[in-house]
Amino acid sequence: MQVLALLALGDDDAATAIPLLQKILELDPYNDDARLDLARAQWIAGQNDDALASVGHVIDRHPENQAALDLRTRVQGGESAAPSDWQPFARANASIGFDSNVAREAGAIQQVSNREAATLNASVTGGIANVSGVRPVSAFGFASLQTAFNDRDSRGTLAGVESFMTSSLGAAATGRMELGPIVGALDARYSAVFVETFQTYIGSQISPSLSGSWQVHPLHRLRLLAGTDIFVPDLAGTSANPTIHASLWDSMGLGPVSVTVSAGYRFNVNSQDALTANTGFNEVGGLVYAEYSPLDDFDIFAAFDGRGRFFEADAAGAGTPGTEGTLTATAGLRYTIGFVELHATYGFTANLADVSTREYTRHQLNGGVRFWYP
Repeated sequence: MQVLALLALGDDDAATAIPLLQKILELDPYNDDARLDLARAQWIAGQNDDALASVGHVIDRHPENQAALDLRTRVQGGESAAPSDWQPFARANASIGFDSNVAREAGAIQQVSNREAATLNASVTGGIANVSGVRPVSAFGFASLQTAFNDRDSRGTLAGVESFMTSSLGAAATGRMELGPIVGALDARYSAVFVETFQTYIGSQISPSLSGSWQVHPLHRLRLLAGTDIFVPDLAGTSANPTIHASLWDSMGLGPVSVTVSAGYRFNVNSQDALTANTGFNEVGGLVYAEYSPLDDFDIFAAFDGRGRFFEADAAGAGTPGTEGTLTATAGLRYTIGFVELHATYGFTANLADVSTREYTRHQLNGGVRFWYP
């Protein structure tokens, strides 16, 4: 029955779709897929009050359902139901800052420490999204840039830190579907990775992931995420470097305060990737993130992240097991003006290891602006 309703809805045949969807909801009142499809059908039919009532039921159960929120905004704004729900979107970010110890990844600072640099980070994302029904799909491209200037190492000489700062070009596709109380999502990404401000190509990365979230309560959500990051170095004699990861996230909110706690595990099976210092390891970690919003357009946030890694072979190449721990504390501010966000962040990282060349501390300070459309 729902297949027939979706076929009718796809043809903008609201007169056929509405009674079919209403019958489905009589049999299964908690079928949010059908209820949001009903809201869209009612909107197409010009029954805006009924559409708002139907989408309101979904939002009451799932306050963060972006498809439902978007549909409600469009109906309330008096938009007419267009034959196509594909919408363009764009995001951009630019920030400048200071980094006391530039590195591609945790643990990758070796031999010469304290690579100080003023930094510039920029990113842009653009694509299209289909937000009709409860199965939104999006496809987009992205680019990110990291570069540095006025860089010095602990010996006072030029550090050449651009060789440790990655930039990327890529594309991604995501899809989401509500399965009763669970919102499932599939994400697939490909990126070409460069250093030295796009001058040197070092490899490509493929990152598929699958997640499911459950809105336990309007103020409480659980999310389970699993996936893999497969880095393929552009270097003869090396093989693909896959890292498998899984994490559990628990988000809670109470008035202006929200807290997220997560625990995760990563496993890397390769010890031959010459382009990264982190291979052949098991890692466990946890994160605590807190946010306070005293005003609708102003947020204060802080996070603490702790991770421990055990290597099959240490980074010094001695072939003996090694362990290390990475602790990171971050705090910052955000202020939003319309579609513009101003932000400032400070972070401190300490890496403790039984291989001395991997021990370091790091200070990072950034300030910048983000834009988005719509």
